[in-house]
Amino acid sequence: MKRVFLSFLFGMPQERLDAYTKEFALTVLPTIFPEMRERQENHHRAGHLLILAPANPEFYVQHLGLELGFDLTLGTPVALGPFFPDLENHKGQAKVTRLNQVSPA
Repeated sequence: MKRVFLSFLFGMPQERLDAYTKEFALTVLPTIFPEMRERQENHHRAGHLLILAPANPEFYVQHLGLELGFDLTLGTPVALGPFFPDLENHKGQAKVTRLNQVSPA
């Protein structure tokens, strides 16, 4: 279903997609629970590596992770181009494998 839903991206220029996702991130930021932000800031001050790793399409969460101050943001990689984009859903074992590939030792 994710591939079908993402078919609306067919032919969309990357610049437009970036603008939409940045606008989305800025719209969502004020709705994030202050308690969550406080915990995140505490972890950041403690020097912890902050990783945002939802199953949402990566293009969709990149700006959100950046605006929230995460060190690394990973989501479902989506290969734009075909009508039904290629993707491997970023959940379960696929998420664990990817996190192991990019995490510092």
